[in-house]
Amino acid sequence: MKFQKPVLLLVLLLSATGCSSRSANPQSSLSVSAEVDAVLEYNRTAKSYGEWAASGHQPDDLFETLRRENQAEKWRDLCAKLTQTNDPGLSLFENALTSAADVAALDCRADLLTRISSYQLTAAQRLEDRFAARASAHGLRDIARYHPHPPLVLKKTTKFKLESRVVKVDATGGPIFSPIFGVDRLVKHYGATPYGGLGDNEINLTFDDGPLPIRTDNVLAILESAGVRANFYQMGKNAFYFNELSQRARENGHIVGSHSVFHPIMRNPAHESALFEILCGAFFVGQAAGEFVPFFRFPGGAWTEETIKITRDNGLAVFFWDMDSEDWKAGATAESVFNTAMSELERVKKGIMLMHDVHSHTAVALPYILEELAQRKYTTVVFEPLARPATAASMPARCEKRAKVLQDEKRSERKHWGAKD
Repeated sequence: MKFQKPVLLLVLLLSATGCSSRSANPQSSLSVSAEVDAVLEYNRTAKSYGEWAASGHQPDDLFETLRRENQAEKWRDLCAKLTQTNDPGLSLFENALTSAADVAALDCRADLLTRISSYQLTAAQRLEDRFAARASAHGLRDIARYHPHPPLVLKKTTKFKLESRVVKVDATGGPIFSPIFGVDRLVKHYGATPYGGLGDNEINLTFDDGPLPIRTDNVLAILESAGVRANFYQMGKNAFYFNELSQRARENGHIVGSHSVFHPIMRNPAHESALFEILCGAFFVGQAAGEFVPFFRFPGGAWTEETIKITRDNGLAVFFWDMDSEDWKAGATAESVFNTAMSELERVKKGIMLMHDVHSHTAVALPYILEELAQRKYTTVVFEPLARPATAASMPARCEKRAKVLQDEKRSERKHWGAKD
C-alpha cells in the first residue's frame, strides 16, 4: 500500500507528531487525523515490527491517548478519519477497535469492524479458491470443513498431520538462537546459533504478543487439529489478564515463553526497567501458564549488551527469528500472510518463523500454511527446555507493585475483549 504524500507534508507531519514511545506523554493538542496518518506512515516505512513499535505511533498508542483525554469530540474526529481511510489501512486498527467496545462516543465502531471483516474475508476466499483449484486439479483436497467463528476467523479442522520433532535446549548461560539483528556480534561474542540449529525443511512456528480471546483460541484449535506444537512468546500483561489461555496453550503441549511485560522496544532501557520487563515478564507468564519456561524473546528483536547480560545471568534462552510473516503490516490479510510466509521459506528454507496470535488474519492463514508445509514435506520443530520447568515461585519484589495495577485493570481488559469472568 502506498501513500501519495508530498515530502514536505510528511516532514511536517512527523515533526508535529514526534517520535515518542508509549512511556512519553502525548500532547493534549493531538490532531487525530494527523496521528492516524502517522500510524499508517510509520507502519508502511518500518523495516521491522520493532522499528514501528519504537516509533510510538501504533493504533494502541492513539487509543490510549484518546482514552486518557476522554473527549467525545476527538472520538468523533477518529470516526470521521477512519471512515475515510481505505480498507487496507483501516484493517491495521482492528484490534484497537475491538477493545474499544466500552467507548460510547465511538459510534462508528461496528460499521468499521464490518468493513474490516469484509475486506479480510474477501482475501481469505481468494486464498481458499487457490487451494481448492489446485487440489481439484490433482484430486487431493480432502482437507477442511469451515466452521464460521466468529465473523472473520474461519476455524478449520485438518485431516493431515505434520511430522514433528523436539529440540531440547539447555537454557543455562542464556544461549541465543536465530539472531536477526546484530548477527555478527551475537554469533562471534555470544555463540549465537543461526537458524535455530535446524536443518533444511525444518521449521519452528512461533506466535508472539498474546494471548488474546478468540484469536489465540483459534490458533490453538488449528495447531491441535494438525498435531503441531509451537513456541509462544507471551506478553506478561496479556498472560495476566487471560491466564486461562496461557494454561490452555501449555496443556495443549505448546511451550510458553515470555516476551516482556508491556512490549517496550529496549534499545536503550534504564537498568531497572530492563530488569522489570525481562524478569517480571517471565514471572507473570510462568504464573499464568502454570510453569516457568526459561525462554525469552526481545520485543521487536531489539537488544543491547546490558539486556543480553540480564538474560544470560538469569538463565533465559533467547530466541529471535529467521523469517517474518509480516502479519503486522497494514493491509495484511490471510492471503498476504500466506504469500509472505512461503516467500520466506523459499528464501531461507529452514529456521524460526515469526507470527502473532493477536491478529485474526493470522489464524485464518494458518491452516493453509500448515497444509503447504505438509505438501512440501517440512518437519515442524518445537523447542523445549532441557530441565523440567519450575511450577511455582514467589513473586519478585520488583513485580509486586505492577501486579496490583494489572489486577485492577484485569476486569476492564477482559470486558473489552469479551472474555468471561
